Amino acid sequence: MPVRTCPTALLRAAAVLALVLAAACATSKSGSKASSNPAAVTGWTSTAPTKTWDQAAVTGLAEQLAKQTNEVWEQVLYLPNLGQVGTGDSADTDRLQYKTRRIREQSMALSGALQAGKGRKDTLPQVEDLGEQADDLRIILERMFVQHPLQQKLAEARATWWHMLPYYGIKPPPGLPLAQ
Repeated sequence: MPVRTCPTALLRAAAVLALVLAAACATSKSGSKASSNPAAVTGWTSTAPTKTWDQAAVTGLAEQLAKQTNEVWEQVLYLPNLGQVGTGDSADTDRLQYKTRRIREQSMALSGALQAGKGRKDTLPQVEDLGEQADDLRIILERMFVQHPLQQKLAEARATWWHMLPYYGIKPPPGLPLAQ
């Protein structure tokens, strides 16, 4: 039996929806952008850089990061017994492979942009995105059992990324360990 709804209830719901949409449009027209505030998006604080911009140093770190994330990607591809049928890890394995591939692609794009002469302002979103992707990867790995070589390669890549942050004025959130 079909459910009957009162026409006035539908009109009220439509009016509420219209008010919500109007408020959202007014906020976007006023010029406030959530993406222009990195702390709102990432939970990190973006301030004035604590290190002066050094294109060569940052480019070198980005090249090193691209190499390390490629090694992480290769490690994930060739992990034995990862995602075997019946282990319960197949969905997490797919997510792990997707995230490591995205991180690899993003770090290669960052390296390429810096080699092409792009500066801090142009590459800041990529550095922030790498942090977000790495945080997502950390959450996936918390649900899985992975071997020490992969964890070591991830720690090395994370340490390189952390060395880039002072050039961008990004203070990482507390609680994330830095590899030694």
